[in-house]
Amino acid sequence: MEKQNKFLVLGVIVLSIVVAFLGGYLINSYGDKFQMTNISSSINKFSNNDSGNTIKNKAELASKLSQISSSRVFSVAPVKSSKIRYLTTDGTVVEIDQDGLERIVVTKNNLKEFRSVSWAPDGKSFIYFDSTGPYLYDIENEQGYPLNKDIKSVAFSPNGNKIVYHFFNSDEGEGNISISNPDGSNYSVVLKTRLSSINLEWPNTNKISFQEKLSADKISALFGFNIMDKTLTSFVDNKIGLDVLWSSSGSRVLYSFFDEEGLNLAIKELDSEKTISLSQKTFASKCAWGIRDDTLYCAEPSTSPDKPIKPSYSNSPEYLTKQEISANKIMNLFKPSSFDPILIKNPFVSSLESSLYFINYLDGRLYNLNI
Repeated sequence: MEKQNKFLVLGVIVLSIVVAFLGGYLINSYGDKFQMTNISSSINKFSNNDSGNTIKNKAELASKLSQISSSRVFSVAPVKSSKIRYLTTDGTVVEIDQDGLERIVVTKNNLKEFRSVSWAPDGKSFIYFDSTGPYLYDIENEQGYPLNKDIKSVAFSPNGNKIVYHFFNSDEGEGNISISNPDGSNYSVVLKTRLSSINLEWPNTNKISFQEKLSADKISALFGFNIMDKTLTSFVDNKIGLDVLWSSSGSRVLYSFFDEEGLNLAIKELDSEKTISLSQKTFASKCAWGIRDDTLYCAEPSTSPDKPIKPSYSNSPEYLTKQEISANKIMNLFKPSSFDPILIKNPFVSSLESSLYFINYLDGRLYNLNI
């Protein structure tokens, strides 16, 4: 009996050792698996999904792209400085550094139900539209000042001292394009029009541009008005689904359009009136000009739309390219994974052109890509 007890005790000890060994092995194995799954998920979030890539290469890709806003972003101020100021979808104005590490809430939840925003070049004010009409919003004073309710669209001058706006009286069916102080005072009519809805921009000191707002399958043109000599010209002739982006100097305009071959991208030089056709199949508003007018950064859909649509309706995963126009050289900057694609809205470069920023349509956050 005593001998049997000794064997029983010995068996229990051996069994305990085996169970402890196997338990430790399984726990470590599961822990490693869990850790690698998290690492892989983090890397794959912003990576090329090619199976041949090593973990190191994927990590390098992941380190290039980072989310720098915690809230959903509605619009970003066009300020070329070390700080980025943006308006969140809940009406908060936030200022961050270019890495998103330092964050200051400038104003909090003062705006509701806005549908469009036009920033002053210095980022200290903007004009927004809600269901009741347009307002000039002074960020420092956290105060909105109502403008004429018949103002339909607006753009600031390059120095921010003036605005150009489209005024349209729906009852009379008549309107005009006018210039005034940002608060609407001291206005002067520069051009009469019966167009009820137009997009306005002020690309350089002496020129304003406008095009009729239409559905993507309609034909429109881009017109320019010279403030000095009062002349009206056509910058881009009639195109289907016309989408435009002015260079920072206002001497070039990037535009996209649809024809029987699909989506096209081109540049119009204002001085020479030369047109440069580009190979990318993307929308102008999904691109950003570099500091010089000779560089373009574009988000190109992996599958180009075969029929006219608005840029916001494009849902094909996008990759990023850099093009040196005069050298006709294109470089691939980034290709996201199939698990976490990006859809780019309003891209822009940093003051030193070391980073590309954009709002991701999919989650509404602001992202930074090291370029």
